[in-house]
Amino acid sequence: MDNKKEKSIENSPALKRLDGVDKDIFAFFSYLLDIYNHGMFNPLINFTKSDGRILLLLVNSGGLCHPSDISSELNLSRPNVAANLRNMEKEGLITRETDKTNRRQVFVKITPAGLEKYKKETDAIVEVFTMWLKSLGPSEAMHLMSVLKKTDEIAKQYEPPKVEEDKIEDIWKLS
Repeated sequence: MDNKKEKSIENSPALKRLDGVDKDIFAFFSYLLDIYNHGMFNPLINFTKSDGRILLLLVNSGGLCHPSDISSELNLSRPNVAANLRNMEKEGLITRETDKTNRRQVFVKITPAGLEKYKKETDAIVEVFTMWLKSLGPSEAMHLMSVLKKTDEIAKQYEPPKVEEDKIEDIWKLS
């Protein structure tokens, strides 16, 4: 860790408030925030919002999916999915069609505009990551891939704590 970063972390009011937090953990978090605030990963961050994830699921599902499948696959509440689908339909990214064999079922279908948005956003992500990996060089890029693979394995075992909706506001007050 460079001295400038170390000094800013050492004197950070946030670190003093987070009594007992390891300095390396705080430095890790600080670097992630710096990267986030720089904006380099904005294409990925924008894409990981609900509508981008829904478009990705639709593309991977052949362009057609039930809203309940979207909810379960993306771990989003049904009201959240319904609100996102309404907005996406207004933007012309998807259509909702009633199943001809079972009128109680609705399919979500990606439109050409939705496919175009998906392509544009994924192209931007590929461009950022290509530049990033080239800048790192082969050895560091392979090391990063190894760390990301291990992180993915850890993440698959992680179960986030359940947070009640009314508690979310309290959590944000702490930051």
